[in-house]
Amino acid sequence: IVYMSKWGMPGGRSVSALMIKYWVYQMILGIYALIAFFVEQNFIKGYSPILFWAAIIGFIITVGVPLLLYLLSIKDGFLTNLFLKIIQLLKKIKIIKKDEKFSVRFISYVEDYSNSVRLVKQNKGMLVAPIIITIIQLPFYLGIPYLIYRGYGLKGAGLWNFVFMNIFLYFAASFFPTPGGTGVSEGAFYILFKLFFPKDALVVALLLWRIVSYYLLVASGGLVILLDSLRKIKRSPKIT
Repeated sequence: IVYMSKWGMPGGRSVSALMIKYWVYQMILGIYALIAFFVEQNFIKGYSPILFWAAIIGFIITVGVPLLLYLLSIKDGFLTNLFLKIIQLLKKIKIIKKDEKFSVRFISYVEDYSNSVRLVKQNKGMLVAPIIITIIQLPFYLGIPYLIYRGYGLKGAGLWNFVFMNIFLYFAASFFPTPGGTGVSEGAFYILFKLFFPKDALVVALLLWRIVSYYLLVASGGLVILLDSLRKIKRSPKIT
């Protein structure tokens, strides 16, 4: 949002752009997840019931809550009134003491969300490109363990076996509120993908997957911000 604002995009538009990207990503991921649950549910449920139910709950939270909020926000003013009543209830039971600043900030977020919904309703065609890109993007991202698997020269399992397994991993990790799924993702990877990797290659495969799928993205983002900051320092007038 900060960078889009610097590029001249109004704050409301930048929030809407991110919300639309988020909705599209969750919607397509949800469709892939439904296919994965249909294809692999019996196997995963028998192999690791805890992981299976964690993935189901993670799916409901990750996909169901944004969908519910979207449906509720279609009616103008409904979400704002709903959250105001929740704030009043929290104040009455003394969970929050001063509700003025909290209410203003919360209503601002709700209005940004509602504006995003209105933008989508008025410009449905703008969803076509993000949907197509996300449909193509997700198998590549979720298929990273498969590329590592093939890099070891291993055969026997296909790309979609890894994609579906990784979907269970993603939603199981999202059930546990740790930053970036740290710890949980690695544990779930070890449990699920030991079915495909030999024991002596599993830990290295786990490290490679985590580096490529998470830490490389974080490092790339940090590098972009660093280079941008250095560029601004170079361009800023020197004080003599």
